[in-house]
Amino acid sequence: MGLIDQIISGALGYAQTTAVRNPMATVQMVMQFVQCYPGGVHGLLNKLRGSGLREQVDSWISGGANLRISGDQLLQAVGREHIQWMAQRFGMDQQQAATSIADLLPEVIDQLTPRGEADQEALQSGLEALKAKIPGL
Repeated sequence: MGLIDQIISGALGYAQTTAVRNPMATVQMVMQFVQCYPGGVHGLLNKLRGSGLREQVDSWISGGANLRISGDQLLQAVGREHIQWMAQRFGMDQQQAATSIADLLPEVIDQLTPRGEADQEALQSGLEALKAKIPGL
């Protein structure tokens, strides 16, 4: 099973979004969101933790099951402007973008942290490895 398939299959029970219809574009959107967020992956994880989603973020990094977040939780945590920018870039409305990102973000972070480490160096290393495997990034 390829990397994109792993990310999508991890979210399939929850995905209600473009991830099912266009998995490559959705994974690309999530990866761009993670890379473009102020402070990168580390900044995003800190923002989510500080917005009341610590338990969910920690589950993505640990070896256990990934707890889900909703598009509304993501919008509330990171701010509408960050999601709106991605929505415009990928030609969808803000809620659809938020839900798509929220559906796949746990799986992407899980892939970025295979050793359960979320320090800056480990995240950057995971990001580079993941980017090398995804066309168009």
